[in-house]
Amino acid sequence: MDHVHVLAHGQALGRLSLRYINSVETQEAGRRLGSWHENDRILNDDPFIVTIGD
Repeated sequence: MDHVHVLAHGQALGRLSLRYINSVETQEAGRRLGSWHENDRILNDDPFIVTIGD
């Protein structure tokens, strides 16, 4: 895992950890997120929290 300092518009956002995620995992995460939005009727601009992990 690599640690990097992230910049956006010239401002430091903080130190983050990065890990490669393959396309199969990415697609599955997208399907689950889409199902959650559909099932729980998440609308644009509704605040929500996403927990990643077990």
